[in-house]
Amino acid sequence: MRNSPSPEEIHSWDRQHFIHPWHDMNAWRGYDNMLVEGADGIYMYDETGKQFIDGPGGMWCVQIGYGQREMADAIAAQVIKMPYASPFTNVTQPSAILAKKLADFAPGDLNNVFFTTGGSTAVDTALRAMQFMNNSLGRPEKKIILAREKRVSWLHLSGGLRQWQRARHDQIRCGKPVGALLTQCEPLPAPG
Repeated sequence: MRNSPSPEEIHSWDRQHFIHPWHDMNAWRGYDNMLVEGADGIYMYDETGKQFIDGPGGMWCVQIGYGQREMADAIAAQVIKMPYASPFTNVTQPSAILAKKLADFAPGDLNNVFFTTGGSTAVDTALRAMQFMNNSLGRPEKKIILAREKRVSWLHLSGGLRQWQRARHDQIRCGKPVGALLTQCEPLPAPG
């Protein structure tokens, strides 16, 4: 008797219930993704124990590698003490200390930070801040954005719409480039 679902059941449940971000929406139930059972350092292991190098580092969020005890202990201690406090109305010791450290490292008068959960949220926030600032300064027409094509920070709405305007507007069938739905965007070609 076993205590956990079989790899076949996991794959079946994944295909039935989990929508993966990059899959073709017309065929997402047909994908057979690698079942990751564990990870250590730069390696991930499938259910058979086969080792793979995690090249993108957990999609760029595990740069220090897997299985880092010091990081796990620090995260566990913080989660037990206080896992979250909304930055909209609160200050916390870890966020204030990190903001000060980053400001000390930054050159010149770059002395403010804005914490986000990732690059896409940062892009989305920067776009909203730019629009708000220019509206507040009486420059509502100043909203042209320069964006590099083939970027990865386009999982959120604003960044995604700007990046999809040339590459994928036909896939969402809106009849015009999606970048036109928001602020004017001038895509720059990626370096060769």
